[in-house]
Amino acid sequence: MAGSEDVRRPLSRGSVAALAALLLLVAGFHATVLGWAPEPGLFGDEGHYLGFANRDAREGTTGLLPGNLRFDRRPEFGSRLYAQLAGDGVDNDSLLRRIGGLQLAMLLGLIAAGFAQGRMLGLGSIGLLTASALLGLSPWVGFYVYSAWPEIPHLFFLALAFVCLLGYANSMRLAWLVGAGLALGYALFTRGTINAFVPVVVIFVGAATAWKLSAESRRLRWTRSAAASGTLVVCLIGVVAPQLYRNAEAGHGWSLAANRWDALEAGIRAHHTDYLDPRPPMGERWEISRTYRDQGETWNQREARARERTLAYIASVPLTQLLADQSRKLGWCLLVSEAFFEQSIGFRGRWGKPAPRWLRLLRPPARALWYATLALGLVGIVLMVSGSPGWLLLALFVAYILLALFAVPMKIRYALPMLPTLCLFAGASVERIWVAARARAK
Repeated sequence: MAGSEDVRRPLSRGSVAALAALLLLVAGFHATVLGWAPEPGLFGDEGHYLGFANRDAREGTTGLLPGNLRFDRRPEFGSRLYAQLAGDGVDNDSLLRRIGGLQLAMLLGLIAAGFAQGRMLGLGSIGLLTASALLGLSPWVGFYVYSAWPEIPHLFFLALAFVCLLGYANSMRLAWLVGAGLALGYALFTRGTINAFVPVVVIFVGAATAWKLSAESRRLRWTRSAAASGTLVVCLIGVVAPQLYRNAEAGHGWSLAANRWDALEAGIRAHHTDYLDPRPPMGERWEISRTYRDQGETWNQREARARERTLAYIASVPLTQLLADQSRKLGWCLLVSEAFFEQSIGFRGRWGKPAPRWLRLLRPPARALWYATLALGLVGIVLMVSGSPGWLLLALFVAYILLALFAVPMKIRYALPMLPTLCLFAGASVERIWVAARARAK
């Protein structure tokens, strides 16, 4: 049964060999494509990230430590990371290949970190390898190896944070929380996805400590819980405070980026006319974006006015209609909208029109893999949410991402942070099915 295996017992050689084989397969495939693929046509935010990377390289502003990042619409650690690979004589094609090599290494680290999380949660070999395969073989995730979006670095830092949090939940050693604070900080620098989830993590650490020490005195439980949550908060503040201070000193306020109300306004006010159309309503989205940029000279002014417009719209619409609209858009986002991989081999023509046949052949299995991961993952949440504090934390994270998608159901890319976690829950589902089938066969 998932969760029943003693995590202190060494894994079988077969499981370790299977993981190594998967990592070699993923590495070999993506390395081959990186070396062979033609120069891609960029789209979306890629020009933004590459532009800042090249600018940073030219100006020598390539520091990765907090307090050295610029303030912009998006957290800028991704472009700063890419700047390490840019420089004189490096064109965008060469830079993208270098970025691909870095992000491939992070993808392998992400798979290994997911395996470690599953081990800490008590998954057996079937569950561990299922979760690893679902993640490592997903074209929707693999696409970002070749792109200039910082999705894989963000997933990598998130995975490290969860490894440290689960390590703490199992051992109660505060050293794990130092690593969790560092990883969470850099996840925040990479994308703004988890801003509102950080308080949940802090509460979880305290509650998990109290649960683990339930046989001890109330005073000891409260003291240890406060020490644990305090350690995480102090470490996290130590990472993000220099950057927050720099941004505030420059007049941007105590914030890491400025696209919160821009995204919320688009997610709430943009409407779909055809819920079977996999492409988002970009005309209305661009009109909202133009209004956002035109009404204010600074990011803070634009954010304030977007907040006013969004709250005024919410106040003008009946609550039942608002909930129904957002629910329909969420269903469209999860079940109908095209992933960037699909867009790239379709209307965007990233690698030509038509895209190479072998890429087009990946489209149906890639979508089937997403549907399977989503369905099995949601079942796994029901099965495992009460299994341990660690499973509860991961379930809360999935719920948080779904709630964020409910508010901003514009792109399936926004669901990507929960995909590695869904893979773990899917692995737990498959393991339960496997164990039940073996029990019936006896």
